[in-house]
Amino acid sequence: MQSTLLCLSAVVLGAAAQSGTPENAFPLIHFILYTNSQNLSYPIANASDLPADPSFDTNKPTALYVHGWRESNQSESAGVMSRAFLQRGSHNFILLDWGPYVAGPYFTSYQRLPAVGAAVGAAVMRMVDAGLSPETFWPIGHSLGGQLCGNLAGNINFTLNRMTGLDPAVSANPAIPQLSRDDAVLVDVIHTDAGFNGYDGNDGTIDFWPNGGRRPQPGCRFGETDFYNALTLCSHQRSWRFFAESVNSETAFPAVSCPSWLAFQSGSCPVDDNNIVYMGYAAADTNHTGTFYLRTAASQPYGLGMGGARPLV
Repeated sequence: MQSTLLCLSAVVLGAAAQSGTPENAFPLIHFILYTNSQNLSYPIANASDLPADPSFDTNKPTALYVHGWRESNQSESAGVMSRAFLQRGSHNFILLDWGPYVAGPYFTSYQRLPAVGAAVGAAVMRMVDAGLSPETFWPIGHSLGGQLCGNLAGNINFTLNRMTGLDPAVSANPAIPQLSRDDAVLVDVIHTDAGFNGYDGNDGTIDFWPNGGRRPQPGCRFGETDFYNALTLCSHQRSWRFFAESVNSETAFPAVSCPSWLAFQSGSCPVDDNNIVYMGYAAADTNHTGTFYLRTAASQPYGLGMGGARPLV
């Protein structure tokens, strides 16, 4: 089986090499700059034109959101994340729309990660040459998009200061690099469906495990939502829903350093200023590393403030 996987990977990578530059292998990828008045789409071949767009503010940091499997620029996550950043107004917000290449079977989409990572990495390097600041460039990836961020990091010639994984997808091929704590100075990860749709492991410098990090998340149990949603993506999608809420509510999700969910539930982990990190947008404001746990509400607003850093009594 492993030899078959490696052969398929070679086919994908070979196709990219035969088409010239990495970007040419995936012409349907778009970088979409969101503004309050319009969304401006640049095909990957013209990505270097984006930093010169009058709507791109070179004085602001840039967040690049990478959607997951079977998503696109029309998906709910793209809308929720873009509105959160536009409301905050502190970043350029760009969506990496690679929908045509993750519309098929999961295994096939996963096999494309190295080649797509090379293409996106080459495009980002051209954007840096055109004025994108590498110091404040922040990839944020959900599901398969989280794993693409990990592959992107290996295809640029600078060290990212931050990368965020939102329930990075479960591996379909251990030979393909995954998002890891080595991909940036800070790699913060939110796990919400670990062991099912999401990777089950601590792969960041900070790993957040809200409600234990597994399904069903509060509000995603059978009877709390429709049967299909509970069975499929409800818990997986909680990762970007939590993160989007945190963009404009930085202190909504305090999490406590703790070795396990069981230890958190038993009240074994002290809650004080030296043991708290805020999940989501504000995670960069800390020198802590390790695993952090918290509780959330079943519906919006999901953040429980300091109450969420303590077990349910």
